[in-house]
Amino acid sequence: MLLDEGLVEKRRGVGMFVAKGARERLVQDRRRRFTASYVRPLVVEAARLGVGLDELLGLVRAELASVEVTVGGGA
Repeated sequence: MLLDEGLVEKRRGVGMFVAKGARERLVQDRRRRFTASYVRPLVVEAARLGVGLDELLGLVRAELASVEVTVGGGA
């Protein structure tokens, strides 16, 4: 599967190796899936509730700040 996705390459008689640019491709794919699974539904629901851009950004900033405190707290 990794070979089919171009994330590893087979070198005859030597083995399998991580392909050049594999990490970047994985990150891009994960960002696309994150957008489709989380960002799009968030924006759609915000629109349904009448939450404007400024309010939505404020809510996201507040959540990010709480996560940074929790994650960066060293506990």
